Amino acid sequence: MRVSGSINKRTAILVLGLLVSACGVKTEEKPVSAAKTVHSVISPGGYKATAIPNPAAEGEGSTLLTKGESRFGELPSAYPVSFSPVADILLVREWVAADDTRHYLLNIGAGEMQKPTGSPHRVFGGRYVKAVHWSPDGEKITLYYHEDLAGLASETFHVNDLL
Repeated sequence: MRVSGSINKRTAILVLGLLVSACGVKTEEKPVSAAKTVHSVISPGGYKATAIPNPAAEGEGSTLLTKGESRFGELPSAYPVSFSPVADILLVREWVAADDTRHYLLNIGAGEMQKPTGSPHRVFGGRYVKAVHWSPDGEKITLYYHEDLAGLASETFHVNDLL
C-alpha cells in the first residue's frame, strides 16, 4: 500500500487493528455509536484490554484492563494492540507528543500494570508500524512498517529482551 502525506492516528490505529485481527489474534469489536467501535484484545489467561476512546482528542484514549468482572487497571494514553498467543503479555501502543507513537510490552499475568520506566530498551517500534505478528511460541514479535515512510520493512524482537 502506498501512502502519501501524513497518516492520522485514528486511521493508523484502525489499520493496525484490522491487520492484527487478520493474523489470528483474538480481538473483539463492539459498536459504541454509529461512528465509533471499542477495540478489545483477550489473553490466553482471560485478561482483557479494551481501548477507551477520548472524545476530546481524536485517535487518543486509554486502555482498561479487566479479568472477568474485575477491573484492575487503566493505562493512560495507550492502545491495546495484541496479547501474546501463549502468555498474558500485552503489546501496547502509547501516544506521545508530536503525533508519534511508541510500543512496549506489559506482563499482565505477572502483575505488571503500568508503563515501564527507567528502561529505555523496553520501548520499541514507532509511528509507522502498520501490523504486528507474534511467533506461534510467543518468543518473538515482528513489527511491520510502512516501508516508504519508515525506511525499513520490518523488525523482529525477542520478547524476553523487552520485559
